[in-house]
Amino acid sequence: MLTPSQLELIERCSRDAASAGVLVEFIEGLLAGQQQAEAARHDSETRFRQFVELSSDGISLVDEQGRIILWNSALERITGIAAADALGRFIWDVQYELVPDEVRTPAFRMQAQLMTQQILEQTNLSNLHVGHDIRLQNVADGSVRAVHTTKFTIPSARGVIIGSITRDISERQQLEQALRDTAERLALTINGAELGTWDWDIQTGAAICNDRWAEMLSYDPANFAADYEAWKRMIHPDDWPGVHNRLNAHLSGQTPYYQAEYRLRTADGGWKWILDTGKVVERDADGRPLRALGVHLDITDRKNLEAALRESEARYRIISELSSDFAYMFEVEPGGLFKNLWVTDAFERITGFTQAESLGRGGWQRLIHPDDLPAVEQAVFPLLERPMQQELECRFVVKSGAVRHIWTLLRSIADSPQEYPTRIYGICKDITERKQVEAMAGEQTRLEVALHREQELNQLQKLMMLRIAHEFRTPLTVIQTSSEILSRYMDRLTVEKRADHFRQIRRQIVQLTNMLNDAAYVMKADDLSSYQPAPCDCRHLIEVAAENFASCWLEHTLEVVVGDNLDNVSADGNLILQIINNLLSNAAKYSDRGSTVHLYVEAEPQTLVIRVRDEGTGIVPEDQQRIYDLFYRGSNAGNVSGLGLGLHLVRRAVETHRGHITFETVPNAGTTFTVRLPLTLLPAAAATERSAAPPVPGG
Repeated sequence: MLTPSQLELIERCSRDAASAGVLVEFIEGLLAGQQQAEAARHDSETRFRQFVELSSDGISLVDEQGRIILWNSALERITGIAAADALGRFIWDVQYELVPDEVRTPAFRMQAQLMTQQILEQTNLSNLHVGHDIRLQNVADGSVRAVHTTKFTIPSARGVIIGSITRDISERQQLEQALRDTAERLALTINGAELGTWDWDIQTGAAICNDRWAEMLSYDPANFAADYEAWKRMIHPDDWPGVHNRLNAHLSGQTPYYQAEYRLRTADGGWKWILDTGKVVERDADGRPLRALGVHLDITDRKNLEAALRESEARYRIISELSSDFAYMFEVEPGGLFKNLWVTDAFERITGFTQAESLGRGGWQRLIHPDDLPAVEQAVFPLLERPMQQELECRFVVKSGAVRHIWTLLRSIADSPQEYPTRIYGICKDITERKQVEAMAGEQTRLEVALHREQELNQLQKLMMLRIAHEFRTPLTVIQTSSEILSRYMDRLTVEKRADHFRQIRRQIVQLTNMLNDAAYVMKADDLSSYQPAPCDCRHLIEVAAENFASCWLEHTLEVVVGDNLDNVSADGNLILQIINNLLSNAAKYSDRGSTVHLYVEAEPQTLVIRVRDEGTGIVPEDQQRIYDLFYRGSNAGNVSGLGLGLHLVRRAVETHRGHITFETVPNAGTTFTVRLPLTLLPAAAATERSAAPPVPGG
């Protein structure tokens, strides 16, 4: 809306056609400037959103019901709560999770909910802006950090939306400066219409200014006398020569418009920077200027920021000269060549090359170790597809020929959202010493692991010897007893009794041999070394297992069912035989005398299936989680002999064969173990060339 002074200005200019035309031209120019300012504001907001997403600022928005509708990635890092877990939840519930333990009480949650709802209920509230420092506890790692959070409200059709910006206090100065920069740009965009206007009668020197012209200099508009001489006296003496030259150049027709930046004295004796823009709107028949219109814009903040920026750049130059890290910028040209554009002083201290030697095409490729160059190029090229950042480690071959380990952070930036990034900025840190320390620590860790493994192996050997010494007594006693009977009473025993004692001796010998083989397998440090798949005859393995069972378990019956496709397979015969032997032995141990043990073996596509079912007591629930543990024996084992290795060895053999084992058990009805092993079916020609049957453990 125009002010009274502006309306008066338009009314005066409309009295003649020439002045009206010039006024229209000037207003059109001003509107065009506003359109440009609007476009600049849009670009600025777009860049600002990109910056916020990449920065460490955490940003959230809460809708009119108090539910979270925005939770950016920086807030995920600060809080430890993923966006997927935060979106849609009430803000007070999330706040309750983030406060430290000593503050997290039901009263806190209730207070947070009430405060939020009070804000949301004030539908006419559109300028809330509250900032305060709080302590926040990261839910992922439990760390407590100090943050500064700023809350603000945004009007919406249904009330207000609450926004929040959260950041680490350690970066407060840098972030506050960035916020001031952003606030200034937004202020110039949003409040750009708050201009001081002036209408200057060049012949008399009189001028008509609106209230804003005086107010921006802290003068009372009602008592402010505006004319050329008063304006000239207000200009800073150091700035007057430049202003005078620019003004005369426009009045004489050398420039299409007049524009100058200078300082004006304020009512309290201070100075304000002004951007003054104007244009002659009326000339006489001889071309002499009669009248000019223009606007004033207060740019003091911008000038202060420019001064602060110059000071910051000076500090940066000093820091970069003293820092052990170096920053750089390069672009990637067609053909994949890295063209270095600039690098800081620390580059020479780290690499030995001067800044001049690093500049130009291909400089970076020559510096990177040849073995690392493909990985570096693979990491760099995606940066040219969209603005993003990437970090990596590589090796530099420095000027002396030595190799240095380097950590670098790269970031690509586009000039506008519609363009692809062309330049990449980064920083490099020499981490050679850290790598050396890590290598030493890694070697020490390897030695410690090897020592610990050796200690575990020694302990296992002691436990194994104790188990073997205990479990060998019963078989040896049986062998000794049968041997003495045969020695003393051979001539008195019937043929059947003699055969029975010989079978007892052979059975105990087989059990002792199996226990020794099992113990030897357990003591192996690496199961994979025993895994040797080769063409094998599964039917022969089943026959060997059945013979072993028959010789050791006379009081049980074995029922064997063999499927098709078992002749032409490639697998580890020793492992398969070990699995079948142990499952059959285990089934017999825990079954009543006279019961039947069932063995099913078949080949499914690419899988060998071994299933053993008994008719025993089953596995009680409290034992089911530990039946595969080393030395573990079920609570219902009773007087059944054994080392507690059978099922443990079966599982190791199955896992070594990249298979898996399951079981089903019914109390007092029996247990079924099912093993599935991956195998490779062989063509018929290859099967005829398979090697002899593998050795049989315990056979």
